[in-house]
Amino acid sequence: VANAARVSRGAEAGLYSGLSVKKLERDPNQHITVTIVLYNTIKGGVPRKADVVAAIDDMENLYDACNWRGNLADDGANFMKDELKVKDLIDISTKLATQPNCK
Repeated sequence: VANAARVSRGAEAGLYSGLSVKKLERDPNQHITVTIVLYNTIKGGVPRKADVVAAIDDMENLYDACNWRGNLADDGANFMKDELKVKDLIDISTKLATQPNCK
């Protein structure tokens, strides 16, 4: 039996009290980056060939649903490889100071 799984650590999967911003608006100057992690579990610990094929098909379907498919090194990703400017470094430093990483 193969399953898709949600993996969490600790007693809670996460706390979510809802959005504080009621009207969301994306900054058109910012790029969207998405990281997706898929976990699959197998009862007995040994996947069948069909289980592996199904997991690969899930990933391929996710890729196919995207507007662009490629790697960061590809020319198609040039839109997000601008040279870092002094203002960028200042913005990054400000963000790190005002929005520290949760521990």
